Amino acid sequence: GGKTCPEEFNYRTCNIQDCPEGSGNFRYEQCAEFNNRTLDGRKYKWVPYIPGVDRCGLNCMPKGEYFYYKWGEKVVDGTRCGQDSYDICVNGECKSLGCDLILNSKAKEDKCRVCNGNGENCRTVRGSYYDSGEGYKEFLVIPPGATNLRIEEIKPSVHFIAMADSKGKFFFNGNYVVTNPRTYKFAGTLFRYERTEAGKEVISALGPTTEQVHVGLLTADEPNPGIEYEFSLPKSVVVLPKKAKYSWKMDGFSACTASCAGGYQVRRVFCARDRDGKVVDDIFCDYKSKPQTRRQCNDSPCPPRWFISGWSACSSTCGQGKQVRRVVCRRVEKDNRETLSPIRDDYCDSRARPVDRQRCNEGPCTTKWLTSQWSECYPKCGRGISTRMVYCVSVTDESQKYPDTLCNNSTRPQNQKQCVSDRVCPPMWHASQWSRCTATCGTGMKMRNVVCAQDEGKILRVVPRDLCDRNHSMPSIEKCSTRPYQPSLAPTVEVCEDDESVAECSIVKRVNYCRHSFYQKACCKTCRGT
Repeated sequence: GGKTCPEEFNYRTCNIQDCPEGSGNFRYEQCAEFNNRTLDGRKYKWVPYIPGVDRCGLNCMPKGEYFYYKWGEKVVDGTRCGQDSYDICVNGECKSLGCDLILNSKAKEDKCRVCNGNGENCRTVRGSYYDSGEGYKEFLVIPPGATNLRIEEIKPSVHFIAMADSKGKFFFNGNYVVTNPRTYKFAGTLFRYERTEAGKEVISALGPTTEQVHVGLLTADEPNPGIEYEFSLPKSVVVLPKKAKYSWKMDGFSACTASCAGGYQVRRVFCARDRDGKVVDDIFCDYKSKPQTRRQCNDSPCPPRWFISGWSACSSTCGQGKQVRRVVCRRVEKDNRETLSPIRDDYCDSRARPVDRQRCNEGPCTTKWLTSQWSECYPKCGRGISTRMVYCVSVTDESQKYPDTLCNNSTRPQNQKQCVSDRVCPPMWHASQWSRCTATCGTGMKMRNVVCAQDEGKILRVVPRDLCDRNHSMPSIEKCSTRPYQPSLAPTVEVCEDDESVAECSIVKRVNYCRHSFYQKACCKTCRGT
């Protein structure tokens, strides 16, 4: 009737065969096209970011940053709507795709991810875990080929679920460090790690897994309200892998550090997997049952012997002087404590008695100090040090050198001084002092700030990190070990700050984790409410 009809399009999928082994992610490739673009004066390496409300827009995030940018209103048709979804984007909208990869198909997967399967060759494994304790407690081993995994706390708790491979390498929440919830890729699939506002943890994955995954609970000596889990396997998988068992192993004690008056011996104590003897991190073994690594030995007192003090100052700076020292007979008791007063000299061997006086400064009195020229400033940029040689020589013959002790030390010229070069140094890495170890015993973490900075004489100006050589960057976090806790007789002053690299402190307080000493230190400011 003379009206213009709107254009209508019909869509269908094509090239639905699997991509060759090693092919890149299609959405990654679209974001990578903007790696050479400048945004706010900087260039970034872009990776995909998929917000919940705009799954088909070309949203990308700079690698290592915490913001995203929308480079396009829509991704290329055929791009997956999500990492673990069959659905694809078509003209900027997410369209349903069946497991047969046909648009708007009703084909569904069964529990073992067989397309249009009825589950007849599939079985589902379910279980629960209620044990309590302290430290890491492994409660489940997920075999290769597992699909539709779900691990969920029955109620919120102060515990954290951790996952590791068969070698003991943690994927998250390992080494007593609580990590942020997000999607992790390991064992051939994507694991979605979630933590509700109330603190309840949920882990899910479509699978199938390509290797064993060990699931444990980081417990805090509190009741465990329970964890439920389930996953599916082909019926052909009959035997499930058993949970690994670990125990303490030890080497022999070393030789005693002292032959008398109390020494000590040490030995290596380590955690090993019972199945094959492989050494793993100590967190897999029960710390309360760890054998001692040190013991006392040879407690009997030592025989009396001569003790000497340091020499006194020489009575003369030149010519011929004398100096004396104290020589006494003492006996060392237990723990290397000396007797409070000397014992009679006849208890010690008179033939081995050290001398208590000697001559000194027998050189001439006509000496002086002689210096060389100042060296160039080193390093050859920014602030540095210049040095020179200082000699003690004869007044009448400067080529005749004497030991420094024959010259007057109070008039000795300085042999180094600070200097500043006209040349500006390039930006370099600078680090603060290491923090205290987060653990009072066993294994913990220590941190420090590492920045890229330009030395401008009196100040260090922080500059972007990419201006420094990344090959020479310094670590900002390291493992640290401390000895078993021993009470200190001296009072200590502790700085009360939050260390967000160790734990997410707002969550620690919300789940009442502040009752435990580890998190009281890592989240001191939040836990005390200061």
